Amino acid sequence: MAHTFGLHLRLESFVVVGARGGYDQVVVLAEALTRNTTVTRLDLYYNNIDAAAAAALANALQTNTTLTVLRLSDNNLGADGAAALANALQTNTTLTELCLSHSNLGADGVAALAAALQTNTTLTVLYLFRNNLGGDGAAVLANALQTNTTLTVLSLSDNNLDAEGAAALANALQTNTTLTALDLCDNNLEAAGFAALADALNINTTLSTLFLSERHFSQSVKEAHGDRIQFLQSPLCFEESNKTNLHFIKKST
Repeated sequence: MAHTFGLHLRLESFVVVGARGGYDQVVVLAEALTRNTTVTRLDLYYNNIDAAAAAALANALQTNTTLTVLRLSDNNLGADGAAALANALQTNTTLTELCLSHSNLGADGVAALAAALQTNTTLTVLYLFRNNLGGDGAAVLANALQTNTTLTVLSLSDNNLDAEGAAALANALQTNTTLTALDLCDNNLEAAGFAALADALNINTTLSTLFLSERHFSQSVKEAHGDRIQFLQSPLCFEESNKTNLHFIKKST
């Protein structure tokens, strides 16, 4: 498959889901990626990709100039894998969508990505649901959102975010002018977190949709911003699809 991937002149999308090939397969694909000039989308869900394999892909991203969508969800990238990809984001100028959901990133992993977001000017869509980011992870992302000017979609569903994390993101929304969709479903934001987000919506004019699982907003907030808030029932979340547009799909368990 990798041989075809590297040489097939008409191939634009390459999808390998659940092959469980791990490091050896990914290294071959990464090497092919350095030569391929037609593939724009690479999906590698459920492939036992670890930090070392992620580093191989990251190395390819530093020279590849055609890939725009990279989906690595449901792998075990860890903080080191995230750091390698973050390093690539500081030089890559073509990738616009990165999916790293359910990849064991943790707060340390997202800190590396957040640092990259402060300099990257091409990434517009970032999926990070179910990575146990916690309040610390939310804080570093919030800091990045205050300077980043290209990210439009951010998914942080099911990440153990609390009121403090919600407040940090709300503070970023008061100055960020590019984010249009933010998913905070399946987090324990508490009343204080919802209050902070409500205040941010009074200031922010670019966020068109905020996805939540709980209905803790007051009636007055719902009336004022009802067209911008979407309440979802678990286990639904805002996630990537196999199309260029976005929609709701059931979250994997």
